[in-house]
Amino acid sequence: MNKIDKLKKEIKNGLKIDDAITRLDKFNFTITETMKFLVFEYNISLKEAKECVSQHPAWSELVNQTAPAHEEIIQALSSDKNKLK
Repeated sequence: MNKIDKLKKEIKNGLKIDDAITRLDKFNFTITETMKFLVFEYNISLKEAKECVSQHPAWSELVNQTAPAHEEIIQALSSDKNKLK
């Protein structure tokens, strides 16, 4: 049994999401791969997966580093949307 199959089995046996995120980080999953995995294995929404991952210590540094760019993109898209009205 490979490490992903083992993790899936542990999830079915009640492994907490935070513990799964820690393991996925150790397996070198990207933040996007981690969110996708959580959506499918825990049957949660993408929004919930994003919140879980972005609040997890394994990803906090990346989230903090990219927050200004993320906010800038949101503002730019909002501005462009208003111009189209």
